[in-house]
Amino acid sequence: VKWTTNWDATYVLNNQEVVHIPQVYCDDNLSNAPCWTAPFVATRAALPVYGAQLDALPAHMWCMAAGGPTAGCAVFKLGTQWIVESNVYGNNTLMSEAEFNADACAADQNRCVLYKQSPPSLLDTLIKMFMGPGFVGINNQLVPGQGALQAFLILLAFISVPTLLLPKPLLLNARHKARRPQGGANYGAVEEMPILGDEVG
Repeated sequence: VKWTTNWDATYVLNNQEVVHIPQVYCDDNLSNAPCWTAPFVATRAALPVYGAQLDALPAHMWCMAAGGPTAGCAVFKLGTQWIVESNVYGNNTLMSEAEFNADACAADQNRCVLYKQSPPSLLDTLIKMFMGPGFVGINNQLVPGQGALQAFLILLAFISVPTLLLPKPLLLNARHKARRPQGGANYGAVEEMPILGDEVG
């Protein structure tokens, strides 16, 4: 086991899907993928046993820049294809859904990509919830289908306002009208009082 925790790391696969990589080392034949490569290795070829297999993958499939020792890269198997965590630092083209997506990956392994999802900002999420309802980019999704869920919550919020404000005044008004004929029928009526001269006569 690589870490003392059992948390999963969250990754974006082909700019269209969020996957979780458990924090365990890869075994010699990568049979426990998804997993992590050994740390402190500058090149993929230097990895024991499976290094040659990963070294044949596209150049962008390595989590650190060439020549820099890595703390370990995530390895994911998609069908028959191996995908290693990509280094997206300074290479934003890898985050372009138009160029790197599931269909392109199925046709050409050079167009497969896997990179760590940045922790979504709560403030940014709340602002974009109202600025762009119904759409949440895969990079910022906390749960699958978050866009549709947020659109439903916004609709629910708009419906809740009149639902909370209108019933009580209408109910109180109806109760008030129902009580008036019983106790207030003569309210405001003027009672005729006899005049002193009329009593004497």
